[in-house]
Amino acid sequence: MVDRQNTKSRQEVYVRAKQRLSEGLGICIFPEGLVPDPSVGLAPFKDGAFRMAIDFQIPIVPVSFVDCKRRFPFQFSFNYFKGSLGKLRAHVHPHIPTTGMTIKDKEKLKKETFSIIWEELKKEKAL
Repeated sequence: MVDRQNTKSRQEVYVRAKQRLSEGLGICIFPEGLVPDPSVGLAPFKDGAFRMAIDFQIPIVPVSFVDCKRRFPFQFSFNYFKGSLGKLRAHVHPHIPTTGMTIKDKEKLKKETFSIIWEELKKEKAL
């Protein structure tokens, strides 16, 4: 977990993620970060995941979690007892290769990934 308000925390998480990638391990990043507003369908993505994917020349695997808002409604109080039992579907989309990409391609990669997930959430009426 990263404390986005704390620069040191952000740096430490980034260093740990890069270490794991250098060891050949995969990582899962939720690039939209914390979204405390229930009216937001999908928050703009932050750069870190895409920068690392390009740095390590590893693919992005977009995943759409289409039942999150139904199962775990957002609460400004972050009351974790508001969830409900049931299926939480994850749609795993085709990999997006980053081979040959440079940091100049980061915004394009970020937009492509966002679009894939956004379209799935719209299709599933999960926004």
